[in-house]
Amino acid sequence: MKEIDVSLGDEILVELEKDTSKYGLEVPPEFQELLNQDTEAKSRFEKISMGKQRSTIYIVQQLKSSQKRIEKSIFLLENLKRAPLGGETMRHILGKDLS
Repeated sequence: MKEIDVSLGDEILVELEKDTSKYGLEVPPEFQELLNQDTEAKSRFEKISMGKQRSTIYIVQQLKSSQKRIEKSIFLLENLKRAPLGGETMRHILGKDLS
């Protein structure tokens, strides 16, 4: 309330807009570039559920430095490529269930 300078009981106007982005959040450019360069990673990424896609993007998005985003993107996408096709889980993507 302080941020928009309103008080309890004030009327405010809220306008909602449909999110037309592909994943529902902004894709870090480092992650997108890796998808553009690695056709296998892109193919595997597009086959997992939207929830897993968003979770993976969110993990990368939280990192502050570009170098860390690149490193994490490579790590996650390589894990995804090693996961069993059609049975990918977030544990696989995070590198916790790979043999």
